[in-house]
Amino acid sequence: MKKILQAAGLASVSAAILSTPTLAEGAGKWYTLTAGIRGFYDDNIYTAPKGSGRKFSSPGVEVTPGIQLTFPLEQTKIGLGYTYGMKYYADRDPNGASNRDIDQSHNFEADLSHVFSPRYKISTYERFVVAQEPEQSVNAISTLGRAEGNNIRNHAGVDFEAQLSHLWSTGLSYQNNYYDYADTSYATPLNRMEHIPGVRFNYQFTPKTVLGFGYNYEIRDYKPFAFVDRDMKTHRVYASVDHSFTGTIQASVRGGVELSSWDAAGVKDETSPYADASLTWNYNPGSFVQGGIHHGREATDAYMGTAVDIVDSEATSFYAALSHAFTPRLRGTLNARYQFGDLKYNGAASNISTDKYLLLGAVVSYKFNQYLSTELAYYYDDARSSGGVFIPAFNGHGRDFERNRVYFGVRLTY
Repeated sequence: MKKILQAAGLASVSAAILSTPTLAEGAGKWYTLTAGIRGFYDDNIYTAPKGSGRKFSSPGVEVTPGIQLTFPLEQTKIGLGYTYGMKYYADRDPNGASNRDIDQSHNFEADLSHVFSPRYKISTYERFVVAQEPEQSVNAISTLGRAEGNNIRNHAGVDFEAQLSHLWSTGLSYQNNYYDYADTSYATPLNRMEHIPGVRFNYQFTPKTVLGFGYNYEIRDYKPFAFVDRDMKTHRVYASVDHSFTGTIQASVRGGVELSSWDAAGVKDETSPYADASLTWNYNPGSFVQGGIHHGREATDAYMGTAVDIVDSEATSFYAALSHAFTPRLRGTLNARYQFGDLKYNGAASNISTDKYLLLGAVVSYKFNQYLSTELAYYYDDARSSGGVFIPAFNGHGRDFERNRVYFGVRLTY
């Protein structure tokens, strides 16, 4: 990969400083080796829109070796991980945008946490990925399309927590997100740097309830965009409630307001709601069901290539997951996510385009022993847009597509 070492993050640097850690007594094994091999069938390998003439299917093989390192010290814990991904496509279109039979990905992870005292602690993280598949945010979907080339996604952050008193605590945080798509269809609307500092205060209202409030300031700094300046700034103010109904049912709710402004002339400032809520029920040992909703302003790959163009999306995302352990060895998991977004234009009186995403997944896994397991998985993606938005790579055929993928394979863990 040509750009594999172009980005570095906070946690990677921090972990490198502690070069010869001494493990805490009784820490156990400090490394885990994994290797997965799966056969697959993908019925839309380029995530091509309907009517584009580029919808091709292919069987293939995926290989994913990886290593995870954990160093628990007396007051510090360091975690490092790397996973290499290789997909071989047996039947790629030789006249398509890419005639390569193999896709490769690199996924680096690093975590560092340190407890200064019972009242003060700090943690950092780093997530660096080079791949052809799209960015996937915890909160929202910016794109589902396949992006050719070496596309970089880097997430890093630091969080400091302090216990002010028996009931009050506070936290300071900073997140940095970097996106660099080599594929020009996605580089144009998505290449950017995000800075998100924040502060929060929490109050232990009851033994089972924590109340809080917080503030984030978000800066999105896009690379030059030929059609409209997407650079924006957002002030986010919210209140929060975390409550444990029982030992197995927990809820988390954050709600507030976002005040957003854009650097481009003619783009009106926006005041919009912000919400992030989830409910989790661990109904049996090893089994749980979870659901949630997120609403906020998000980046989008949609654009029109005209003087009046899209600057972002106000998106609402619903998600649900069910994971059931039928036996200690046999597990089934279902996932669903639906997102609806109103696309905001510069100079437009109101939003006239929408984005809709639907993602479904089903996985059945069986664990033969502590080293070997097998898995059967199915994934369905559906993307739909209105209002004339498109992806240049597909000659103006829009962004609507469907995709079905089936995987079957084994995983080794040591």
